[in-house]
Amino acid sequence: MRLTAQLIDGTTGGHVWSERYDGQLEDVFDLQDAITRDVVASIQTTVHLSAIQEPVECASRPDLTVWELTMRSWHLLYDFRPESYAFAKTLVERASATDPGSAEANMILSLINHHIAIMGFVPEVQPAMETAYVLARRAAQLDDRNEYTHWALGISCWGLFKYDEPLATLERAVALNPNC
Repeated sequence: MRLTAQLIDGTTGGHVWSERYDGQLEDVFDLQDAITRDVVASIQTTVHLSAIQEPVECASRPDLTVWELTMRSWHLLYDFRPESYAFAKTLVERASATDPGSAEANMILSLINHHIAIMGFVPEVQPAMETAYVLARRAAQLDDRNEYTHWALGISCWGLFKYDEPLATLERAVALNPNC
């Protein structure tokens, strides 16, 4: 049996994601469960990145929620420019001030610090890497079921040359989301 799953943007009609699955008819229920897990895991980042249609630079409304602030910051991580990281940092710090217990805000702030360090956007790498590590550790403690908090902790360990610690946390990320 061969199945194809597609995700189409209902607003634009544009193609977002697709995958083909092959399996045996007698294993249909196991195949169904596997497809469900794969679809959810595979499209999570795609949906994150495509959820914001308006330019983030125009997003200066003072009433943004913690979720909106973190999603806009998450989107800016993939712009790879110093200005984008600075703006993302401002947004996510606002989210963190509103909700200090937000695992997502701590995780994204960790990733911003990690990115600006590895891309050479700071004069000294070590303080940014140490900040990334502290924030990622806090994020993973705040939400142990978020694969990205564990992924952020794993790469922040790598940034500090802590090679023994990241394996367990990266394995946890993959256990939570096999496509992480």
